Amino acid sequence: MNDYYLAIDIGASSVKIILGYLLDDKLHIEEIYRFENKIINKDNHLFWDLNNLIDQIIIGLKICNKINKIPKYVGIDTFGVDYCLLDDENCQCLDVYSYRDNRTKEPFNEIHKKINRIDYFKMTGIQPQSYNTIYQLYHDKMNHKLTRNVKVVMLSSYLAYYFTGILYNEATIFSTTGLLDIDSKNINEKLLNILSLTKENFPNIVKPGSIVGKFKEDISKEIGFRPTLIAVCQHDTASAVVASRANNDTLYLSSGTWSLIGATLSNYSIEKSTYELGFTNELGFNCEYRILKNITGLWMIQQVKKENHPLVSIEKIIELAEKNNTYNDVIDVNDKSFLNPSSMTKAIENYLKRNNMRPCDNIGELYYLVYNSLAKSYFNAIKEIEKITNKKYETLNIVGGGSQNRLLNELTKKHINKKIILGPVEATAIGNIIVQMVANRKISYEMKNELLESLKGEKK
Repeated sequence: MNDYYLAIDIGASSVKIILGYLLDDKLHIEEIYRFENKIINKDNHLFWDLNNLIDQIIIGLKICNKINKIPKYVGIDTFGVDYCLLDDENCQCLDVYSYRDNRTKEPFNEIHKKINRIDYFKMTGIQPQSYNTIYQLYHDKMNHKLTRNVKVVMLSSYLAYYFTGILYNEATIFSTTGLLDIDSKNINEKLLNILSLTKENFPNIVKPGSIVGKFKEDISKEIGFRPTLIAVCQHDTASAVVASRANNDTLYLSSGTWSLIGATLSNYSIEKSTYELGFTNELGFNCEYRILKNITGLWMIQQVKKENHPLVSIEKIIELAEKNNTYNDVIDVNDKSFLNPSSMTKAIENYLKRNNMRPCDNIGELYYLVYNSLAKSYFNAIKEIEKITNKKYETLNIVGGGSQNRLLNELTKKHINKKIILGPVEATAIGNIIVQMVANRKISYEMKNELLESLKGEKK
């Protein structure tokens, strides 16, 4: 009988529940359920619809029981930085803000009056980005929400707590907070003092691959089985890198709503040049560091499509862009105006006007402009990585949904002039499953590349 492993892969746009198992020494995956991750706009702020998220996950778990493919183990991963606040009885006490909310401008400035940005970077290895957890928490402090007994739990760990009753934070997701000391890997005392918090306000940090415990009895009764939860690499990028071919010669690009491009290293880089080039240091599996740059990604295409062609397939959008491939200039896709504008189309048009660039003749040209600008940003990031690491890389492995985008891949190959490996598409879920298998001693971590070559059930 096969042991089934379930990945609950929570992205900013959609959530996928994917089953994995070994059969004839090959890794098989099967998508069980998929749904939209909804954001609620309330009082001019953006919150995750946590009740819907939990309800939909439970539907996915029930489907496993219905089709008689019962997972023995479950892992949960999410995007970084967002968190839940719990009261002194460990109950959720406030809505969960989305990192795209605009509440952190003042907190960002206030924190960096107390510690300058380069010193902060050298202390944590994390780029000072306005959406990071530390700035969100400072907003909570300014609004008197950080009570003496409050608990700060990353979103993926809160969901794990909801299902198991066991409270913890996991290292890879916690490394996105901007609170960890880069040397000790403990929460930095100076930053805690700025927030008026103590280490007691944060559950223990566990390593990826830790076995957490079984689902609560009431949840198990509702879904029809009682799996064991494993703390996988709960940051989705860290899980995606597990399922990539990243090594000493190969860079990774996790391509989706965000584009995360970087290298895996045995040590961190906190040089001034690393900071100035906009790179960050996050924790990975097996004590690796991931030096990476956050690039806005396909979020821009998604938003332009939503505004202009909501019912048209991505393939049709690509064809439209290919037919209008005459716009050769590029925009800075990481410009702050593209983070969460009321209209992405107008934000791009305003950017062109502001920078004295010619307007797009039609919407197809605008799509092409974004795709080409993303590809050029990858080229620039690779040059910067090679400068930071003082070495040349031969290959780029593109994983995630963006690895299916024919035009973006062609433009990327043209710009970077390196070998490209495409896939896996469901890299985050597969990395989640691989860590579960390693934790269960079903496989060794050194077997992962062999498993990736054997992968069955992956989209093409």
